[in-house]
Amino acid sequence: MKQLFCALLLSMTIVACTNKATGNRFSESALGTVDESQTQIVVYRPNTFVGSANWDVPLLHLDGKAQGPIRINGFNVFSVEPGEHHLKTTEVLFGGDTENTRGEVRLSMEQGATAYLRYEETIEGMAVLPVSIGTIIIYAGAYSFHLVPEDIALNELVDTKHLAVPSQ
Repeated sequence: MKQLFCALLLSMTIVACTNKATGNRFSESALGTVDESQTQIVVYRPNTFVGSANWDVPLLHLDGKAQGPIRINGFNVFSVEPGEHHLKTTEVLFGGDTENTRGEVRLSMEQGATAYLRYEETIEGMAVLPVSIGTIIIYAGAYSFHLVPEDIALNELVDTKHLAVPSQ
């Protein structure tokens, strides 16, 4: 049993390390200046234990286009036209997008504005099931975006790294 526990702990540690953002550290210069005819959406996922053992990282979508995984401790900045925008995350299974929505938000953005959105996953219930080959951990949670005031967001963004956006 002790060996099983050690193996499980080691595999969770390895997965937790691969689930984090690896780009350049955040600086306010990453935000740039908002063009008067545009609007800016800053999406970030703070450093957290919840979700760190997931093999597959949720995908972030902006207005129906996949923008890549939203890794723990990561951020991305999107320059978009003013108006209505839809962000959502979808579950990934074995590297493929299931298109099963986890969290979503709709925003109405005014010209020249910047919105800061924090993505969070929280555990609401968990079950541990011992099976003959190990242990299965099943948890249910909430996945959500939160509109965050600029001063709080900038303070939280300091510890994040840029997320790569796949070429379209």
